[in-house]
Amino acid sequence: MRYVLPWAEECAKQLGLKLEVRRQSVSFANCFFESDRGEILRVDFAQDAPFRLEKTALQPELHIYIDNLTDIACNKLSALFDRAEAKDFVDLYFLDREFLPFRGILEKTRTKHVGLDDYWLAQALFRVREVEKLPRMLKEVPLEELKRFFLGLAKEMIRKN
Repeated sequence: MRYVLPWAEECAKQLGLKLEVRRQSVSFANCFFESDRGEILRVDFAQDAPFRLEKTALQPELHIYIDNLTDIACNKLSALFDRAEAKDFVDLYFLDREFLPFRGILEKTRTKHVGLDDYWLAQALFRVREVEKLPRMLKEVPLEELKRFFLGLAKEMIRKN
């Protein structure tokens, strides 16, 4: 985080944004950039050392590594066990559509996160019912389509168990 926060401050300054760091530790920074119109962008920077399926990319200016899409997809899927946030469902939806079909993400997640249980994953997917509002997105997906997609996957997983 030694290089990241000064860089974030410089970016905020150049873009005319206000930067608020709400949580910070040696390995994590929770940053909020706010425009003069009141628009807020949350960016979390985390330093971790888990098992990777593919290489990360070094961003030399910041001295940080950027995760690859495969590991991001696996982490998003496993995050559903801990939380049912719209952003994770939306990210997984578009990862399925534009990067790797859900079955492939699931297969790779089983390699990265050993012990993944289909029943409990289905229960996590059913939590899409709790999503009431979608985040602001560059690409739109109707809430009902998002729910239909994940509820279909959850029901299929339950039938197989």
